[in-house]
Amino acid sequence: MTLQRAAPLAMAEGNFFSKILGGDSNNADASVAVAKEEDDGKMTIEKVASFGIAGVLSIAVAESVFWILSFPTSELLYFFSTGEWIDLLTQEGQVKFLAFSAGWGALGGAIAQYRTVLTAAAMTPWMDRVVVKPYVQPALDRFRSKEE
Repeated sequence: MTLQRAAPLAMAEGNFFSKILGGDSNNADASVAVAKEEDDGKMTIEKVASFGIAGVLSIAVAESVFWILSFPTSELLYFFSTGEWIDLLTQEGQVKFLAFSAGWGALGGAIAQYRTVLTAAAMTPWMDRVVVKPYVQPALDRFRSKEE
């Protein structure tokens, strides 16, 4: 998803991105144009994180899901390639699992930017609407009011 596509989507999602991009809807178009000129509209992990709490939570969820699913996937791929299950109770099995998981992790690291940006950027407006606004923002507001 490019920044140019994200801004109209976000404006439909309650002006979340328009606040971040320019403060109000009048400045949002100018901000999108400037951001597009800077790097041709490519979405990066840093841009998703700059969307605030919703962006950071989206990255955390995307990464957690990937790594939680990677370990059972490693076990299944090993079984399909060798026809045997890795015995995690023996030292030899643990070494096999570690080696196979390291290979899977290397592949995961190579595609990290793409898998995170594709899932987290798409998830950010939803995360803002369903998690941040109803739960996180009120908690932060209460915390700030206690400090004052």
